[in-house]
Amino acid sequence: MKHTIITTLCFFVMTGTALIDAQRPVLVEHFTNTWCPICASRNPSLYETIAKYPDDVVHIAYHIPVPYNQCILYQANKPDQEARMNYYGIFGSPSAYINGSNGSGSKLLDETKLTNAIASAAPLSVTVTNAPSGSPDGLSSLVNVNITANSTVDAGNNARIFVLVAERTLDYTGPNGESTHPDVFRRFLTSNAGDVISLPQAGNTVSMSYSYNLESGWISNQIYPIAFIQNIETKTVYAVGSSLLNSTTGVHDFAPAEALRLYPNPADNQLFVQSPIGDLQAEARVFSLSGQLIRTAKIHDQTIDVSGLASGLYVLRIQDQVGRFVKY
Repeated sequence: MKHTIITTLCFFVMTGTALIDAQRPVLVEHFTNTWCPICASRNPSLYETIAKYPDDVVHIAYHIPVPYNQCILYQANKPDQEARMNYYGIFGSPSAYINGSNGSGSKLLDETKLTNAIASAAPLSVTVTNAPSGSPDGLSSLVNVNITANSTVDAGNNARIFVLVAERTLDYTGPNGESTHPDVFRRFLTSNAGDVISLPQAGNTVSMSYSYNLESGWISNQIYPIAFIQNIETKTVYAVGSSLLNSTTGVHDFAPAEALRLYPNPADNQLFVQSPIGDLQAEARVFSLSGQLIRTAKIHDQTIDVSGLASGLYVLRIQDQVGRFVKY
């Protein structure tokens, strides 16, 4: 992964040795599983809590193989999600971490711990932007990350930057009954152990850029980047940012994907397809959630035969039009 680093000097009003700073966005790392019935009962309270702080919380939902490795969202990216699970030593789901520390209490996400983290001073600030890279196929995006030091952080050689992409909302009725999955982790653009970073001194900004290609199982206008800085030894998260925090709409307006209407959903033998542009003459491609091409097919009378597919969640793509469906 190629990226560029630029250091600039900024001037701030200083009090003592620290720079004046506002409240910081907080990282909530959420470990869950679509087969887990306890997750279905405990996750709603986490979602309700973070919804109260839309400008202050960056939420990532990792799907992990405990207690059930059949989870289809875990299967979509095993190595990256296992890396975060193993880093925290997690042996069950659901679990929640706030800025690298256990975030649970009587509820999955303890609101007092969350508000205390939001109110604490931020030694670093991270801003993230996402834009098309201008590639000929229109499937590549460029992520720019700016890290500003509000005070000098002495992390030795332990500072790491993590950059990833997540999917804002994924609609899929899992075996545990959950049908809407927010902020679903997709993959790291850095190493899943983080990339070594030299943190800027107080008043300085470091700029880094990354790129990624949209994979076939992703809905393009739902994909967005997140970046955070963590001390790999103490697990402290110094700062986090996402492109959604810089957005007025909460979704991205570049590289839109037209939505196909698919029914019945879940489907058994035949899937009916409706297109917003009405043209269904092109070849249909069926992908797994991880982006693997499963089959190609022609559409006859607005239907596609799915009887030969194994049970699971699939993506149907017709040119730039995309839809998801579940096969019984």
